[in-house]
Amino acid sequence: MEQDVNKTYSTRDKIQPLEQLAETIKPSRSGGKKLVHCHGVFDLLHIGHIRYFEQAKKMGDILVVTVTPDKHVNKGPGRPVFHEDLRAEAIAALDCVDHVSINTEALAVEPIELLQPDFYVKGADYQDPTLDRTGGIVLEEAAVKAGGGKIAFTDDITFSSSNLINSSLTSLPPETSEYLAKITTRHSSDEILGYLDYSTSLKVLLVGEAIIDEYVYCETMVKTGKEPVLAARQIEREQFPGGVIAVANHVSAFSDHVKIVTFLGQNHSHEGFIREKLDTKTEIIFLPMEGDSPTIVKRRFVETYPFQKLFEIYEMGDAEPKPVETKVLLDTLDQILPEFDVVIVTDYGHGMVGPEVVELLCRKAPFLCVNTQVNAGNRGFNTISKYHRSDFICVSETELRMDFF
Repeated sequence: MEQDVNKTYSTRDKIQPLEQLAETIKPSRSGGKKLVHCHGVFDLLHIGHIRYFEQAKKMGDILVVTVTPDKHVNKGPGRPVFHEDLRAEAIAALDCVDHVSINTEALAVEPIELLQPDFYVKGADYQDPTLDRTGGIVLEEAAVKAGGGKIAFTDDITFSSSNLINSSLTSLPPETSEYLAKITTRHSSDEILGYLDYSTSLKVLLVGEAIIDEYVYCETMVKTGKEPVLAARQIEREQFPGGVIAVANHVSAFSDHVKIVTFLGQNHSHEGFIREKLDTKTEIIFLPMEGDSPTIVKRRFVETYPFQKLFEIYEMGDAEPKPVETKVLLDTLDQILPEFDVVIVTDYGHGMVGPEVVELLCRKAPFLCVNTQVNAGNRGFNTISKYHRSDFICVSETELRMDFF
């Protein structure tokens, strides 16, 4: 038992912050020993990684491995599977590895500049820099050469941690995993990535209501002393950009040319909050609402345990299109629609997208995508059939059923 305790301590002792590690290796470097540096996520340590480290160690005397921190692991939902501390500890347990450090950035440029390795070693799949979609290998190689080192590549068996995790440790629902498996049999990764690359040049217009989603977290107590009303104590409040703003933020991850047309209340506009939360490369046209109608706020009161919604309050005007607002919206759309390749309509049924606007969009939008949503204010009345033409629709089963009631 004592031996195991000592071994665990020795393993963890290999893990140090970058600045401390740079001091630790100074005596060895001054003695003429060669430093080898490897870097990666290493979410699922496998035989490919082990052989990679063993080959790298043979190129010098000291092997340092830096690990990508959790916040910079961009490999999809549920990743990384293992926390950065556990990934570092697993690597430190290997005899061929002398030192481990958790990086602070996504790329290895910072530790390369700090440690100045004699060899920075990557796997064979990085030999062609054009295949690295992040462009990181080019920056890392430049940092290595600037410090007087060389970049080297191993040549041995390779596995994909992502493929292993997706097939055995996925956090996705079975239906999603099955769908993704079918997609991979019909389309190659290059084909899918090609579509994504093409989407960056598409000009996308989004039309729909801006909504502020607010969550008030509270703890229910008991009914009040004088009336049969449930009382609750507020714990915390959060606000998120919702409606067409949330959709635009997602779309801007794919396209570099995104514009929004939406209405904003003249009172309680929340314009500053919306602009702060909107992707900086997205343009927005705010059209003024008539009268005292506020920007829509949907406020949910949520019981902190068991995290259950208690009730909702909507701050909004009438759910009927106003002639003056409709005229301004029609004129705006008629002028700018020819500029765009794709039009996405997020129709929440709160009065912005009336029959005249629908007719214009169906007639002039080059590629029309429509999402009509059901909510407490329009249940059964805001259905996809109000659009006589669309190229893509996004509806839930409940929303689709509304057209058959």
